Amino acid sequence: MLVVEEGEHVSGIVTHRLPFSVDRRTLLATGTTLAAGGLFGSLPAAADEHGEGGDDNALEEPTGVAWRYDGSHDVDATVAAGGRIYTLADGGVVAIDAEDGSLVWETGDIGAERTLAVAEGSVFVAGDPVQALDAESGEVRWEGEIASQEMAVGHGMVYASSEGNVYALSGADGSVQWSRESATVETDDGERAAAELVLGDVGEDAVYAADSDEHLIVGFDPTTGETATTIAQNQPADLLTAGSGHVASYPAHDTAFLIEVATETRTDVPQSVAHTIVGDTYFTTTRNGGLVAFDLSDTAERAWELGTGLGTEHDLPAVVGGTAVTTHVPRPADMPDEEDNEDRVVALDVASGEEQWRYVFEGTDGVELADADGDTVYVSRNGELLALRPEEESGDDGGSEDDEQGDEPEEHEIPGEAEVIGYEDTEHVDVTHDFPSQSIGERACRLDVGVINTSEDRELKVRYAASTYDADDDHIDTVTSGTVVLEPGDDTDAEFAIGCEEDGSYEVSVDVMHSTEYNPDDGDNPADDQDDTDDDDDDEIEDDEDTGENDQEDGPPLELSVSAPDSIARGETASVDVRIWNHGEDAAEITVSLEAGDVSDSMTVEIAPGDCYASFHTVPCGDLSLGDNEWTITAGEVTESGTLVLTDS
Repeated sequence: MLVVEEGEHVSGIVTHRLPFSVDRRTLLATGTTLAAGGLFGSLPAAADEHGEGGDDNALEEPTGVAWRYDGSHDVDATVAAGGRIYTLADGGVVAIDAEDGSLVWETGDIGAERTLAVAEGSVFVAGDPVQALDAESGEVRWEGEIASQEMAVGHGMVYASSEGNVYALSGADGSVQWSRESATVETDDGERAAAELVLGDVGEDAVYAADSDEHLIVGFDPTTGETATTIAQNQPADLLTAGSGHVASYPAHDTAFLIEVATETRTDVPQSVAHTIVGDTYFTTTRNGGLVAFDLSDTAERAWELGTGLGTEHDLPAVVGGTAVTTHVPRPADMPDEEDNEDRVVALDVASGEEQWRYVFEGTDGVELADADGDTVYVSRNGELLALRPEEESGDDGGSEDDEQGDEPEEHEIPGEAEVIGYEDTEHVDVTHDFPSQSIGERACRLDVGVINTSEDRELKVRYAASTYDADDDHIDTVTSGTVVLEPGDDTDAEFAIGCEEDGSYEVSVDVMHSTEYNPDDGDNPADDQDDTDDDDDDEIEDDEDTGENDQEDGPPLELSVSAPDSIARGETASVDVRIWNHGEDAAEITVSLEAGDVSDSMTVEIAPGDCYASFHTVPCGDLSLGDNEWTITAGEVTESGTLVLTDS
């Protein structure tokens, strides 16, 4: 997340938390460093187009969801800057319009990993290699000579580490300006060498790296790479964050070390899980779910804490002006009090910790903070990136406790149709669909789908999907449901957020994957309890080129169906829908694999008798060559193949 003291003068840097683990709540992590409004010097953080900057300007209270984005995104590597949201997605970078949530551009897989930073019109990306993209178009500006998962940006440089060395790359062209492979540190026991350096963070006067095995922290001059400061400690030095004359590390135990660089005065912060320094405040989340702030303006003094012992968890905050924004998520195992058993976004005064406002969601599905800027808070919930903003209708997701309704979203009438496909008994399915009754954004609209089992004696197992198209019938987006079992007379409904365009269209497809005679006294129906429409010799399935059916001498009879586009343009991603039916009497444990271009993906799955297994794969354009690309899907001994064409436009 981008953590910005809006309107505050900083030394070309602002820190935010860098993910070092899939579970952001269970491992301490520190920050990549971003230029706040300028990569090349001490500049004030720029006001965002949604609001005015300034220390006296607290972040305004949101009243509803301005838009939703349901594409792939990495909540730990999401930055709001210059009217756009930049995030990592499947090894690439995605740019989203901050005003309406529409997709501006995407790169496909370019080897991006862990984090990104935005400054001076560029998006800097860690990975293989470290590289810079044009923030406006997504085009590559330069590729560095090294690969690194650690990256910090400031002082006109992009800092990285690889194979024990620290590098400073020019922010303008990526050329190496200096590198350090080791540093000598004077200790009470004599000299020690820091020879396995890992980049940590960049502060006002130094770039910090650590040799954890030697328990050493080294600060290098940002411009020349000369050793500026050294710190020896009695514990491993990992996951550094720096700022306001301090550097903090995590020694792989349950306590963080907060060190004043000039005096090497150390403050121990117990139960730390994640930390960052923003302006003159050190924030840390604790193992019991709390959020603690230390004032660094004079000495490291504990200023306030939030949520300790409430049975809840909080994210590291995003800071805008004098407001720190965090999330509040209950931990059911800790049995929080009823008044705390809700998902919230909470705004706090940075100096005092006093609550300014809270935005409450319906339900406890979890919510993670991505970033905040101007008058907007960005969070991830139920796989979607949401923009919370003032003067928006709260809808079903919740809203502030003193909610003021905004204008009604603009209504669109988009034509669509539905079809029922599948194994059998498709005549017993009715489908309702409404798209959308109100749009949530240009490319994030609401689609309501209902499926009804009209039979009197059949139990149906169904899965449904929806696809949208633009005015030229080009595909925009696809969403799918999970598998649903419908007893006679049952119905199910779902609300999807899906990409759309005002003049486009949509299609709903309901797949009847299995049908059995309904017998409520039997509990789960056996998978082979089907109408007598199958041949007696079910295990002898003729070859079928379209469905991928083949003779199965060594396993149960399988049916393979693959849906894939014929072509995609550069910058797009192909979605491959794979479905495998087990028509046998025994469970099937099979390996499912995809080969397409440079993509090679496989997994082992078990499919119960009569069940259908569905999986969805993405093939980024970066893994394909221009022209024809052969693809193959294999499920056990069943294979289906085809050709995917990558075009230049």
